Amino acid sequence: MNVYIWNKVISLIVPITVIAVVGWLVVKPDSWTLLLVIVSLLGYTHYILGAYYQHQAWRRRGKYRHFLWVFLLLTALSVGIVMLAIVDNLLWLVAFLTIPYFVWHGYENEQTLFIRSTGQHLSPWLLCGIGVVVVGATMDAFRHASANFTNGLTFAHDLIPKFSNELLFLEKYLFIAGSILMAAGTAMIMVATYKNTTRANIFWTIASSGLLIWFLVANPLPYVWLFVLLLSYHFLTWGIHYGIIFWPQERRFTTYILAHGAIVVVVILVSGLFTYSGSPYSLGLLNSEFFIAATIVHITTSFLNDQWLQRLSRLS
Repeated sequence: MNVYIWNKVISLIVPITVIAVVGWLVVKPDSWTLLLVIVSLLGYTHYILGAYYQHQAWRRRGKYRHFLWVFLLLTALSVGIVMLAIVDNLLWLVAFLTIPYFVWHGYENEQTLFIRSTGQHLSPWLLCGIGVVVVGATMDAFRHASANFTNGLTFAHDLIPKFSNELLFLEKYLFIAGSILMAAGTAMIMVATYKNTTRANIFWTIASSGLLIWFLVANPLPYVWLFVLLLSYHFLTWGIHYGIIFWPQERRFTTYILAHGAIVVVVILVSGLFTYSGSPYSLGLLNSEFFIAATIVHITTSFLNDQWLQRLSRLS
C-alpha cells in the first residue's frame, strides 16, 4: 500500500511542480504551449511503450496473430475517426468527446493499477466519484481563456475557431454543471472513504478536496494547467509503476529509462522535419491531429486488456 500511495503522491507533485515553474518562468500564452509540448512528449512514451508491453504479453499468452489483427483494426478505426472529423471540421467535437473516453480509460486503469500494487480492489463508488470530479472540473475549465487560445499557439487544424463558438453558447451552463458534478463527485469519494477508511481512500479524498478548493478559488480553472495535470498524472503513475517493477533488474530498468529518452528524441526529430519541410502541421507529431489520434488509438487498444473486449473479439 505504501508503494501505491507514494506513486500517487509523486505522480501529482511532479506535474504540479513543472506547471508552477513553467508558469513562473515563461509568460502566457507561451507557457501554455510549452506545457502542452511537454505533456505530448510524455504521452507518446506512454502510448508507444504501453503498446510494446501489450504486444509482448500477447506473444507469451498465445493467439498473438489474432490479437494483432484486432489491434490493427481498432487502430485503423481510431485514426479513421480523426481523419473524418478533420474533413468534416468536427475535430473539436472528437476532442471534446475524448474527455469522457479518457475518464473511462482512467477508471479501468486505476482499478488495474491498484489490484497489481496491492492485490485489492478500489470501491467502484470511489472510482465513479473520481470520474465525476474530473468531468466536472474539465467542464468548468472550458470557461478559461487557455481552452481556446489562438491558432498560432495550438496544434489544431480548424479546431479552435469552431470550438470557441460552441463554448460561447455553452459557457453559461458550464459553471453550473461543473459545480454540481465536482460537489457530487467529492461527496461520493467522502462516502466511500467513510465506509472504508483506507490510506488509498484517504489519499483520493485529499486529492479531490484539493481540486475542489482550487476550483472555488480559481473560478475558472486554468484549462491547460488542468489538462496537463490530469494527463501527466496518468502517464507518470504507470511509468513509475513499471519503473518499480524493473528496478531490481538493473539492465531492464536502464533499457526502460533509455526507451523513454529514445522515443522523445524520435518524436522531436520527426516534428522538426515537419517544421523544416514547411508542412502546415508545423509542430509535426505534436499537432493536435496526431496527438488526438494517438490518444484514441491508445485508449481503444488498451481495452484489449479487458475481458469484455477479449470476449467480444474472441480472444478469450
